[in-house]
Amino acid sequence: MNAMKTFLSTCVSLVMLASVPGLAAEAEQSRIDEQVGYGLKEMQRILSRDAAGLAEFGLKDARELEQLRVGAPVEAFRLDPAGLNAYAPGAAIAPLLTPMDELFFPVKVNGKTRLVMWLAKLDGVWQFAGFGQSDLATAWDGLSAKYAQPGARLRFVLQAQTQAKLLLVVSGGQERIFYLSNQPWSFNAAIRADQTALRQPELMQQLKESANQMLRN
Repeated sequence: MNAMKTFLSTCVSLVMLASVPGLAAEAEQSRIDEQVGYGLKEMQRILSRDAAGLAEFGLKDARELEQLRVGAPVEAFRLDPAGLNAYAPGAAIAPLLTPMDELFFPVKVNGKTRLVMWLAKLDGVWQFAGFGQSDLATAWDGLSAKYAQPGARLRFVLQAQTQAKLLLVVSGGQERIFYLSNQPWSFNAAIRADQTALRQPELMQQLKESANQMLRN
């Protein structure tokens, strides 16, 4: 009888342990959804104070402010100097990235992205962290429509020293990387911002040289 009780107790414990990751993921998603809702309301509240400043955030008028909807998130990563220095032509970029514990959400009006909202994980808890980045809107929409397919993984990539904002698409074991911002990258005005995939070795070399120069200055 004792052996049977021990066996049953062990089985119950294993079932409970197996369910914990699912419950944790569900709780985390609930927190994310809560903060997205809070962030949207906070964004609308702040922007409603200055109708004249809406254009800075890609909005035409107060009516569009009320029509804002939040799209699917993209995980954010840093491409640090250490990663740039470790890169070799032909190597994958994804393993060189450092997670930022941030999620970037496109904020849309009638299906078109106007600006970006982001959450940050602070002390293990997701929090609404800010909004803006309207310069990413056009490329974000075009690239997402083309590459956000089943099995593909999209990653927002920030190179902090140069402020280069990139989108890395990993699909079918292949990587494509794109420049997101329509604002000129001051260190290399030749970087394409027309949603054309960038040549990785040249891009990484340019980023490496510019980032190291910034660190020396």
